[in-house]
Amino acid sequence: MKEQGWQGALREDHRLTAVWFAMHALVSVSLMATTLLMGLSLPLLALVLLVAGGVVLASAFRWRPSAWFASGQLALVGDRMRWQAQTADGAWVEGSLTVNWRGVALVGLSLSGPAGRIDIWVTRRRVGDVAWWQLQRWLYLNQ
Repeated sequence: MKEQGWQGALREDHRLTAVWFAMHALVSVSLMATTLLMGLSLPLLALVLLVAGGVVLASAFRWRPSAWFASGQLALVGDRMRWQAQTADGAWVEGSLTVNWRGVALVGLSLSGPAGRIDIWVTRRRVGDVAWWQLQRWLYLNQ
């Protein structure tokens, strides 16, 4: 038995946001520990920590992966996927669907289309309880 399709609205998951910034905090701590162990002079140590901290902070806020943070509409039909990001222009992308990960708390999907590959991580908190159950059922019946 196969179902026709599934669609849902994705919003930001605050737990994924916390994981993203926690990863960057760990990088900052490891850089600080490494520079302290190098035995640099105080002005050079401050310069290295300032530059490294700025790069880590910039990457945390500027280069956030769309797989974790993008909000929009997602539709799955057969082996096709359609993603419409919640942006000002409302552009959408359609292409072939690949299920990279299917677990009880996370589903990793990839869309391969003309614009390249787009990865989307779907969690229960991003789509809601009912849509999560429907997605799990759709994946079970169609995979």
